[in-house]
Amino acid sequence: MGLLETAAKQRADDTALIENRRAVIGDNKAPPDVIENARSVYKVVSEFLANNPAIIDEDTARKANEVRDQGVAMVKALTAADVAETKPMYDAWKKAKERWKAPVDALTKVMGELSSRLRDFMVAEEEKRKAIAEEARKKAAELERIAREAEEAEHAAILAAKEGEFTDAGAAMAKADIAFDQFKDAKAEAKVATREEDVRLRSRFSNRATTLRTVETLHVDDPVAALNAMWPDDGLRDAFLTAARAWRKAHGGETLPAGIRRTTEQKL
Repeated sequence: MGLLETAAKQRADDTALIENRRAVIGDNKAPPDVIENARSVYKVVSEFLANNPAIIDEDTARKANEVRDQGVAMVKALTAADVAETKPMYDAWKKAKERWKAPVDALTKVMGELSSRLRDFMVAEEEKRKAIAEEARKKAAELERIAREAEEAEHAAILAAKEGEFTDAGAAMAKADIAFDQFKDAKAEAKVATREEDVRLRSRFSNRATTLRTVETLHVDDPVAALNAMWPDDGLRDAFLTAARAWRKAHGGETLPAGIRRTTEQKL
């Protein structure tokens, strides 16, 4: 039997195997003959390629075409078997996903609104706390300045007293002590206020506190500059071609946007 007849018989056998299967869950095993036949066809194609490094005459081209047709038929048979096996499971998965989609979408929508309102509160609250903490730090810094001045005045009074001048060194010392006590209290308050700048909300439904987090968002301010910086890039090129095809479709299906050119090649 020749390659052409073998290919025809192969297609008929594979079609019969696939059409006679029960495409239901529980009978979703791929027909082993299809896979075995695919291995045989793979071997036929591989041997032809090994024996014919190049196609240089019409006779070889005809044989190559027969081998190719056999491979194409086998790929179709494999694909059909794949669909027959996986489609019932895919349909069941899709049905289950549809069942859960509505409640998930509904809850996600209201949760989005709740999260937005909660974020607005936390942003405003953190701004308020940061202002309080900044004021506390300024107060501590000012009291530290006063305390340092009182300390210098204390040292000056003590030195003057040692030199025989009449100065109230005790009053200077008491003033310095009071100033430093006030500074230490203000410093402690500033430390607490700084530590509490970030809003942290705890819940009995989660082990993690809810906090604001910084999320990066990129913006295209100068697409030409960005393109010049990143080109060439395969992902960027694919995105351009996808956008160009959509643009061409939206503009009548013929004209391409500026900067995009069209080439053609012959394929089997």
